[in-house]
Amino acid sequence: MQYRKEIDGLRALAVLPVVFYHSGIEFFAGGYIGVDVFFVISGYLITSLILNEVQQDKFNILSFYERRARRLLPALFFLMIICIPFAYYLLIPADLKSFGASLISTSFFFSNILFWQESGYFGSPSDLKPLIHTWSLAVEEQYYLFFPLLFLFFKRNFLNRLILILILIWFTSLILSHWAAFNKPSANFYLLPTRIWEILSGALLSFFIFKKNPTGCNILVKNSLSIFGFGLIFVSIILFDDTTPFPSFYTLLPVAGTLLIIHFSDDSTLLGRLLSKRYLVFIGLISYSLYLWHQPVLAFARHYVGESLSNITILVLLVISLGISIFSYFFVETPFRREKKKFTQSRIFLLSIFFMFFVSSIGYWINKNEGFRESFVKNLETDVQQRFKQYEDNSSRDFFTDIRQNECHIWTNKVNDEFVSKFSRCKESLGEAIFVIGDSHAINLYNIISENNNIQFLVGISDGGCRPQHKWACFYEDLLNFLNTHDKYIEKVIYHQSGLYLMEDRFGNINSLEALKEKGPPIITYAALEKTISYLQSVAKKIEVNWLGPHAENSQKLDKKILVNKGLVLEENSINKNRLLNKEISKFFYDNKIQGITFTSYDEFFLIDGDFFIQDNCLTYRDLDHFSICGEKKISQQLNLSSVGL
Repeated sequence: MQYRKEIDGLRALAVLPVVFYHSGIEFFAGGYIGVDVFFVISGYLITSLILNEVQQDKFNILSFYERRARRLLPALFFLMIICIPFAYYLLIPADLKSFGASLISTSFFFSNILFWQESGYFGSPSDLKPLIHTWSLAVEEQYYLFFPLLFLFFKRNFLNRLILILILIWFTSLILSHWAAFNKPSANFYLLPTRIWEILSGALLSFFIFKKNPTGCNILVKNSLSIFGFGLIFVSIILFDDTTPFPSFYTLLPVAGTLLIIHFSDDSTLLGRLLSKRYLVFIGLISYSLYLWHQPVLAFARHYVGESLSNITILVLLVISLGISIFSYFFVETPFRREKKKFTQSRIFLLSIFFMFFVSSIGYWINKNEGFRESFVKNLETDVQQRFKQYEDNSSRDFFTDIRQNECHIWTNKVNDEFVSKFSRCKESLGEAIFVIGDSHAINLYNIISENNNIQFLVGISDGGCRPQHKWACFYEDLLNFLNTHDKYIEKVIYHQSGLYLMEDRFGNINSLEALKEKGPPIITYAALEKTISYLQSVAKKIEVNWLGPHAENSQKLDKKILVNKGLVLEENSINKNRLLNKEISKFFYDNKIQGITFTSYDEFFLIDGDFFIQDNCLTYRDLDHFSICGEKKISQQLNLSSVGL
């Protein structure tokens, strides 16, 4: 199979957005689509290789698996072994236990299933998991476990039947992924059935070229279509973000873009020559090692210095990742791939089996010992032990299970028939309801008002990460339709959300802890503010609406704060920044003469100061920004309901 430099250049354009996305650089909010580009490239190259061997009657299943082992396993096991001591020294027991499980699942290529099971809005943040990115390797290897076997059943004369089967699988997987993007998003993201169509896209292109053997196109057509393909990928990177349903029909953009580049770019096209530049080809060559190393480097740094990394720190970490990747490529990847006399097929298989069991045994030992929690806690001072145990209890609880509900205190994250039935039953006996809507902070608020016991008919409609400002607005459209048709049974709607999504740091990053640490007034994200107000004004046409301003959030991880055992308070700058944010929103309402919505500062509802962090032996936060159960109860006992008109 002829080597194509431009495909290595395309690999560079796939890996760099992924690296920048994981680094938290706002411009690359859709950089995760680089993984989808990799899937298409992989499907094309490997299928092309198999088809060439089938044509020459040289295809051998053991040789295929040997090539995969040479390509992937040495660098992967090298990475995992190096990560183990860093994980031991930097991770708290719960995270270390999870890391142990990821060593097992990564060794046997089912880490996508593990991370799917661990996923959830209140799970450990993915950017703190050193091996989270191996989910994509697991998806690929699960695919390649069975894909080459098809060629043993469908010989050369029956390839047309195989193509028809693959096309059917392609359509089924694509439709399933679009449905699951809105109904089972975590499973959709991590699992093979909803990802297989992306790899098959590249495979089917390979079949097309193999069967049709198309002659060269007009150079103008090749230039136009390859550049158009690049445009599709670029647009996806800058327009998509974490709220984009993915994978789904939207994923067709980067997938189609990749197919166009592979098919139409070569050394005669502008894009082909650009992708063949030495520096891009070099990044493409080391792209596997760079993909492997960047995430653990960033994750361990976040555990050490905090989740929010400054741009200078990110730059240093990326340089370190690049350096290790170059070393891994030349001294780990290359020897195993090229020195076939030294590393024979049997030796490759034996070494692979040995390291799979060796690394997974270490993972099992870590996981079975609960991340060595007993010895970890025993070495803490007595008062730190108590705080840490309380933190563990708070953070391990299922946030959604702890939502207060009774017959007419109703919470949901979707407006469905079950909710409508419950609402209708309560409206008949109690009349008008109070609605609390917003993101996960609104769940806290719903619990607080429920605990207060002054409201008989209370409805909470909220979910983690759901805000009107986002392009994909969760339940908000359905909710608006419901409110408009049931307005006479609704006394008031109270909206509440996280403040970090209404401001940005000095580098333009939204949801950045740096924004809480920086001195001076907050930098308001006016686009988000205006979209939220616009939605609430739609609600306010028939119903009274109150926006309760954001509450103060921690700017330092709770476990780190507790273990250091210094300054067990809510950071003063975070409190001040939140107060200034509330004032700026209030000022925006006044200056723009916003009608129909009342804005209430959180301080009017409940005053949070530094000492609120610990109240009567209660750790009031469960994580950076959500209240614990006892924290909710503390607020419910002292809140000022009249501030929001209740």
